[in-house]
Amino acid sequence: MSQHYIQKEDRMKKYSRLLGVFIAFLCVALLFTSCAEELTLQDGQYFKISEKSRNGGYLEVTLVIKDGEIQGCDMLMYTKDGNLKDETYGTGSTPEVYQAAQAALTAAKEYPNLLVELGSIDEVDAISGATETYDVFKEVVEEIIKDASKKE
Repeated sequence: MSQHYIQKEDRMKKYSRLLGVFIAFLCVALLFTSCAEELTLQDGQYFKISEKSRNGGYLEVTLVIKDGEIQGCDMLMYTKDGNLKDETYGTGSTPEVYQAAQAALTAAKEYPNLLVELGSIDEVDAISGATETYDVFKEVVEEIIKDASKKE
């Protein structure tokens, strides 16, 4: 074979591979866009109680949806005994445990505000010291969003 023919064949293989990669990328992109359905949140007030967490506590979450957006969020946190977590949460233990419990409680109280401010649970990050509450909060919010959604 001539050198010219081999070079031409190498260029053709290169272009074929590039074309194959481009077509594969295009197919994947089309698949994702065709499968995506826009969800619209129905206006209303939604309430849900979480499952018990690893430590036995649970959350009560209320979301207010107006004009298809999250306009309000309240979250109450309860101990495994069903007591509301407040300024007495963590008492009866060492001062260090009490301070840690109160710090976690203070941090966790930010989640509803962050959700309203950012508009999506996917935008809210866990706060150090309150990650277990974050996991439960996120799960409950996702359930409420699913309940408040309708497919268009």
